[in-house]
Amino acid sequence: MLYDELQHVSIDENIPDKVSWALDKTKMFTTKSLYKFLSNIGMSSRVAGIIWKCKIPLKIKFFLWQTFNNKLPVGLSLLRRGWKGDGKCCLCGVLETINHILF
Repeated sequence: MLYDELQHVSIDENIPDKVSWALDKTKMFTTKSLYKFLSNIGMSSRVAGIIWKCKIPLKIKFFLWQTFNNKLPVGLSLLRRGWKGDGKCCLCGVLETINHILF
């Protein structure tokens, strides 16, 4: 039982508690560090950093970010969201994925 295990732990009352945030190098909580953790499964994306720093139009940055994060609204992802269409490519009839569209 947890209570029994904690009976053997001693705490020095003279040392104040310290809270630290393990998801950031500074050990301080920020909304940015939490968002980065939640959106990238805890890993920072080097590709995303490169995309946002490039000197290209914002709409192209956004398109590239969506592509690398599998967020483009293609047939397969629309079907997963409850779209009523068939999710197939209008040119060849194959299920529409990001790879199918780009390659």
